[in-house]
Amino acid sequence: MHNEFSDSVKALFRDNCFSCWECGQNGWDCGHHILGRISSSPYNFAPLHNDKCHLNRNGCIGAGDIHTFYSRSLYLKKTRMFLSKVGYRPNIEDLKFLEANAEYYREPVDDYSVLDDMLKGL
Repeated sequence: MHNEFSDSVKALFRDNCFSCWECGQNGWDCGHHILGRISSSPYNFAPLHNDKCHLNRNGCIGAGDIHTFYSRSLYLKKTRMFLSKVGYRPNIEDLKFLEANAEYYREPVDDYSVLDDMLKGL
């Protein structure tokens, strides 16, 4: 498939993140492309339970459809926080991804408790 995540990106999350970002339970089994397969950057990665939290519910941290601007913004922000916490250093392709999708990081969050809950899972 187009823009598969590399083994090193998968390992970065597998070795440092144990819970699904949707339900918070251990054992995530899917590296979801947050903005679709436009990039294989780790900044486009969200660990989810594929059947339970991605395909069947199609939800995002209680914010509704995973494909809304708001939902994508939440996942992208959590990914950026996670990568910062584990000391990941972005490469040129990552920086291009962040720049091209900057509008998702500027979107204000109405309920900051959502971000607090996201930080607890890191």
